[in-house]
Amino acid sequence: MIDWFALFWSSLWILGTAVILAALSYHHWLAHEQGVGLRAQLKTAAFQAPLWAGLALTAVGLAGTSATWWETGVWGIMAAVSLFNFRGEWQGLKD
Repeated sequence: MIDWFALFWSSLWILGTAVILAALSYHHWLAHEQGVGLRAQLKTAAFQAPLWAGLALTAVGLAGTSATWWETGVWGIMAAVSLFNFRGEWQGLKD
C-alpha cells in the first residue's frame, strides 16, 4: 500500500532540490551567454529568490519526513530562515 503521507513530504523536498538545480543550471548558462562569471550571476536576486524558495521547500519536506522531534525542529528553523530570506529577495525582484 502507498504511504501517501510520506509521498507528499518526500515530493516537497524533491521539488525543492529540483528548483535549486534548475536555477543553478539556468544561471550557469546565462553567465556563459553574457560573458560574466558564474559568481556574479549567483549574487543576483534573480538567482537568490529561487534558491531560497527551493531551500524552504526542501526543509519543509525533510521536516515532514523526520523521525524525531529535534530533527523536525532543526528543519523547521531552516524552513523559517529560508522563507524569511526568500521574502527579502522577492522584494528585491519587485523593486
